[in-house]
Amino acid sequence: REMVSVSGSFLENYLYIKLHDSGKFDDVKMSVVIDFSDDKYKYPVRCELDCLIIKNNKLLFVSCKSNKADTEALNEIYVHNRHFGNVLSLPVLCVCEEMDHKYPSIYAKGEELGVYLVDRSSFTENEISDVFASIFDGTYAYDVIV
Repeated sequence: REMVSVSGSFLENYLYIKLHDSGKFDDVKMSVVIDFSDDKYKYPVRCELDCLIIKNNKLLFVSCKSNKADTEALNEIYVHNRHFGNVLSLPVLCVCEEMDHKYPSIYAKGEELGVYLVDRSSFTENEISDVFASIFDGTYAYDVIV
């Protein structure tokens, strides 16, 4: 019950199991904490990434939201990728809702920012490991907003 009631937790677990078991990726990590404090901060400065996926030296930073995705969620994963990633890394927002229908402006903003959007149709119409493989190989296609 706790896993389902806590936002994104069941989605993180599902992704980890499906992606890890597929064998298509070099490594999959779940709930990764990055501490980027240095001497100028008295207290720890940390962020948590729901999932990190690596294949052929390319890294995906993944944020999972079980229901509503908003601009803050897009900005957060975009900034994590920019701050901790490199030219080969990519940001991904994974949501259980059909974003292009329910939140078309957020979906369009994500596409504009270059954030890959994995939503309900990605889970129901495809094998989820194939969707993430398409991000790595450059064949991922955004849904058409109507």
